[in-house]
Amino acid sequence: MGQTSFEETFEYNVEDEVLILAAKNGDIQALKRSLDNGANPNFTHRKEDGSPFPLHESARIDNELHGIACTEVLLDSGAEISNRILTTKNTPLHEGKSIIKIVI
Repeated sequence: MGQTSFEETFEYNVEDEVLILAAKNGDIQALKRSLDNGANPNFTHRKEDGSPFPLHESARIDNELHGIACTEVLLDSGAEISNRILTTKNTPLHEGKSIIKIVI
């Protein structure tokens, strides 16, 4: 039997990591660029340990203008508002005010 290659067992897109960091830091340009380069708006690197999704990160941003802008871009890109962090069961709605202002 043939061996499975590393690429077949471990799909990794560096743009997904860029997206998480951009959402966390409110960097709208980096966020848009990573989505344009194929980042998954519903990516989380470790679901089992409670790692957040990009939408959770953008909802937590203290700077309201940046938080709202990042949240809107993520929602427009298909981010799921129902994604839950495994350990807390929180959706992005639990995480911050940015997303609530958009949804309302």
